Amino acid sequence: MTFRSIRKGLIPLFLASLLCPPSAHASETGWVPLWTASAQPVWDNDTSFFQTGLPQQVAGTVAEQPLTLSLPSENIRIEFSNRYAGAPLGLADGQVRCLGHGGDDSAVPMTFAHAKTVSIPAGARAVSDPVAVAGCHRIAVRVRFTGADSGDFHWDGRETSHYVTADGKEGTMTARLALSAVYGDARARDVVVALGDSITDGNGAPIDAMARWPDYLSQQLAPHDIAVINAGISGNRLLAPGMGRPVVERIADDAFALPGADTVVLLIGTNDIAWPGTPFQPDEPPMTLAALLDGFRSIFAQAELHGTRLIVATIAPFGDALPGTPMEGNYWTPGKEDLRLAFNAWLRDNHGSAELFDLDRLLADPSDPAHLRPAYDSGDRLHPGATGNRAIADALVPLILSGERK
Repeated sequence: MTFRSIRKGLIPLFLASLLCPPSAHASETGWVPLWTASAQPVWDNDTSFFQTGLPQQVAGTVAEQPLTLSLPSENIRIEFSNRYAGAPLGLADGQVRCLGHGGDDSAVPMTFAHAKTVSIPAGARAVSDPVAVAGCHRIAVRVRFTGADSGDFHWDGRETSHYVTADGKEGTMTARLALSAVYGDARARDVVVALGDSITDGNGAPIDAMARWPDYLSQQLAPHDIAVINAGISGNRLLAPGMGRPVVERIADDAFALPGADTVVLLIGTNDIAWPGTPFQPDEPPMTLAALLDGFRSIFAQAELHGTRLIVATIAPFGDALPGTPMEGNYWTPGKEDLRLAFNAWLRDNHGSAELFDLDRLLADPSDPAHLRPAYDSGDRLHPGATGNRAIADALVPLILSGERK
């Protein structure tokens, strides 16, 4: 299975009502994002550092992917992404099933412009017609993939999905296949976008536990009618491609373009500092403070232009990260620690119109500030576990509520 990241031009106008990202018009009709999994180009299993976890053959595969909505909604619309593929992606026999809602798990058909099938051109997305879910909080999206063996994915979904391939082979995956967003007609007072790398995506949190910090944040803000969506990508970087487009590029699509997105909480920069000189990027020159500052200044300016509230985090400690792996001894070094400290010192005094969230001071071990607090560490000295994620959410709640738009 070979996939390529190919950018395409504008979608023809005759497809606009069927195959397009939600725009400002969606917010006028009450559609807001209630769940997202930021799309990534699928890498080749033979050449990537990691395995995708996807079925070997996508064409003909039926996949059912469960997810939890940030707020209950009477009606939802499902988005599938084919932005990075080199061929059309076909969908058929779509349905949405409510999970654990009054004992009714009957499936509701999913259509696209009233058709049971759709072909998503390379470079595009498809958004379903409204599906009635009667306030269901947790759903499963089922669809059969047809046509060319292509499509986008989200590698670190932290939730178990099930699939059956065309030849009858059953399997599970923790990646998301093509499923990229769910929009609802919930009357959210605000939408908070959690944007970042694996700390936001949830690496280190247990699978199927809803224990990522955006999950905890969503649970605490839902009573305030505030939606929280997770736009993290494991391996993501601010300035250069990692396991997905860099934040300076994708923030426009994954945050600012979302209808009703009022607030962005940004946790990024660890991989920019850490990746050079590791097996991820062995020949890449070391990151510089000047480059990091230019990247963050660009983000500040973009947020100001869009009128988006930006909460930006200092970079958390990652001393002696990833022991027992090929990154031991090169992912963290004293020089990289000096750069992290220099950046954090700058950000504390120069965040401009953005609001500061001092993640470093929250997570650092007081007796050894280059390392995570043991109680917050997932065990790899890089990613917080469930306890650390809850601490992040607990610290963010009052900050977000203090500046909530009325």
